[in-house]
Amino acid sequence: MEREILFKAKRADNGQWVKGDRVKGERCYIVTSQNMYNAVVSLSGHASITFVEVNPETLCQFTGLTDKNGTKIFEGDEIKFHYFYGTLVGGGFSEAEHELKGIVKYGEYGWGVECIKGDHFQGYTGYYEGEGFATWMELMFMNESGVHEESFEVTGNIHDTTQH
Repeated sequence: MEREILFKAKRADNGQWVKGDRVKGERCYIVTSQNMYNAVVSLSGHASITFVEVNPETLCQFTGLTDKNGTKIFEGDEIKFHYFYGTLVGGGFSEAEHELKGIVKYGEYGWGVECIKGDHFQGYTGYYEGEGFATWMELMFMNESGVHEESFEVTGNIHDTTQH
């Protein structure tokens, strides 16, 4: 299985997002070709490669995951997702679902969601009522029965000032 290595960052000249391969030196660039190796090999065929200078502070790496709309999930993306859990109520079992929001980051054990906010779910946040807050959840654990991975949706990015 081949993993796609992809980055996005905001252009230094106009602040628009650009995706591609990262080239770092004194300045940070994104090569807009999706495959750097093929772009370099094709130089002998007189192909042109576009290097776009980007703001290194906005550089975000692709997680390898997509949301329910097929949008690629990058580091720094704000996502919302659904968490399912069961509780014992009046001698019976009850299932509940809550929408959570967080920011995708790379942690000690891989990709995760940081700054999780959402409705009450006692088993995860420790809150008994109202909105809960947790600091970290590993994406690798989100494939278990508690998280509905088809509910992931990118809602913004921490580098976009229009959404927070």
